[in-house]
Amino acid sequence: MIRSDIYIALADAYAQCEEEQEALKCIRLAQEHFLLYPEHDPSFLYADCSLPVIHQWEGKMYLHLAEHFPAKNYYRKAWNAFDTAANIQLLHDRGISEIIIDQADVAQGMGELPLYVDHLRRGIMSAATLGSQRRYNEAYAVYQKVPKKWLSEKQFLLLARDIFGGQLPESE
Repeated sequence: MIRSDIYIALADAYAQCEEEQEALKCIRLAQEHFLLYPEHDPSFLYADCSLPVIHQWEGKMYLHLAEHFPAKNYYRKAWNAFDTAANIQLLHDRGISEIIIDQADVAQGMGELPLYVDHLRRGIMSAATLGSQRRYNEAYAVYQKVPKKWLSEKQFLLLARDIFGGQLPESE
């Protein structure tokens, strides 16, 4: 159980450091070491590792790889991993909120404005419902990364008006 937890953290760290092969190796090892019944493992209480968490971190790893290797299909893989995590019944509301925000980030990377707007709006609303400043900050960071070409798009401007009071992201 702890091995899976360590491997998912390593996978994401390697992805952030552009160590593609090491990241892919570690996520595979996290999946291999994940127990079918993790609650039977003595270290269960000490590890933050469940099936949805593995898929969620797999998505984060692919998202970071996509940022460094945009020509590869990592955005689609990130989307699929987040989608799998979101559809597992065991996930709590904060985790679902985080996934929705991560999916907005992925949609931005894929150039999918409607998905981006939908997921970012849902992520912000979820953060507000939960009263989570952390989730709001994560969503706001995704909002700040919006491609400049979307700044004049009607869907984006409606999101900016409805959620952020018309405040547009700061220019880089």
